[in-house]
Amino acid sequence: MNKVLFVVSEDWYFLSHRIELAKSLIKDGKEVFLVAQAGESSKEIEKRGIKVLPWKLNRSSKNPLVEMLSIITLVRHIKNINPDIVYSVALKPNIYSGIASYFVNTKRQIYAVGGLGYLFQNENKSSLKNIIKFILRSIFSRPKSKLIVQNSFDKEFFLNLSIPERNIFLIEGSGVDTNKFCFKEINEYPCKVLFSGRLLYDKGLKDFVSLAIKFKDRNDIEFIVAGERDPQNPACIEAKVIEEWKKINNIKFLGKVNDMPKLISESHIMCLPSYHEGFPKALLEGASGGRPIIAYDIPGCRSIIHENKNGFLVKFKDESSLYQKLDHLYRNPHLIKEMGLAGRRLVLDRFSDKQINNQIKSMLN
Repeated sequence: MNKVLFVVSEDWYFLSHRIELAKSLIKDGKEVFLVAQAGESSKEIEKRGIKVLPWKLNRSSKNPLVEMLSIITLVRHIKNINPDIVYSVALKPNIYSGIASYFVNTKRQIYAVGGLGYLFQNENKSSLKNIIKFILRSIFSRPKSKLIVQNSFDKEFFLNLSIPERNIFLIEGSGVDTNKFCFKEINEYPCKVLFSGRLLYDKGLKDFVSLAIKFKDRNDIEFIVAGERDPQNPACIEAKVIEEWKKINNIKFLGKVNDMPKLISESHIMCLPSYHEGFPKALLEGASGGRPIIAYDIPGCRSIIHENKNGFLVKFKDESSLYQKLDHLYRNPHLIKEMGLAGRRLVLDRFSDKQINNQIKSMLN
C-alpha cells in the first residue's frame, strides 16, 4: 500500500482545502497521513481514516532555534512514516519539507503553492525575499520534485526563477464539492453581500468595510463577514480595529461559520476584494452555490470570474469601481440569478473537486 504524507501548517486548512483529495486517495487504496499543528479539526480528520502527526509550527516566527526544532520534528515524522510521496502545501511547509528531503531520502516530493502572498509582491523589497527565492529554486528544481501552481501568473513566476518547466504543473484550485455547494433559490431583499475569508488586510477586508459604509443609508442591503482573525499572519487585522468595525450598523461579523453552503444560499452576492490569491476557494464556493462574485482583477480571481457573465473583475484597489459594480447588481436583481447560474455552470464544467482531484492524482501516478 502506497503511503502519502501531507505537510501543512494548520489542521483546519487541510480540512477545508485537501480533505476531499485525501479521501479520494484512501479510496484508491493509499494510506494517508497528515503532519500539521493539531487543533480542533484533527479529530474530524482522523474520523476519515487519516493519522494526524502533531507539528509545532509558527508561521510568523523567525527564531532560528524554533525553526530548527520544527524541521527536526518533520524529519523524524518522515523517517517514521517512510512515505512514498510527501505532499506539502504553502511556503513554510514547502521549504521545511524540501530541507527535510536532504536528510531523508524521500521518494517523491510534491510542493503545492496556493498563492505567492505578500513576501513575493513587488512592493516588498526585503532581503529575505531573495533568500527564499534561492531556497525555492534549489528544492523545486530537483529531479524528484513536482510543483503545483494554481494560476498562469504563478507559473510564469517560477519559470523566471529557472525552475524546469517539466517540474511545474498548473492545476486551477483545489476544487469544490458541487453537491454540497449547490444552487438554491435566491431570497427576497434585503440584499446580503458576503465576504468569506480570514480577517486580513490583504484579503481586502478593509476595502469591503469601506464598500459597506458607502451603502449605510440604504435599509435593504447588508454586509456579512464570515471568518476569523489569523494572528500568525503579518497582515492580520488588529482586534481593536475589528471591534470598531462591528459598530457599523450594516455590517455583521459572524466569526467562524461551520455551515458555509447554508450561508451562501442565504446571500445574494459574494465579494472578495483580495490583494493576491492563488485560486480563491471562497469565490469558487460562491460560484458553485450559484451566486455572482466580485473581486479585484488579480491572478487567480481571473480564472473563476468571467467578466459580465458570472461576476465582475474590478481594477485593483479601485474602490469607486467596486462600488459601481456592486450597485449595478443591487439595482438589477434579475442579474443576480442570471450571473449566479452562469457561475454554477462554469464550476460544473471545470472546477468540481472530482475533476481537480483527478488532475492531481494523474500527476501523482
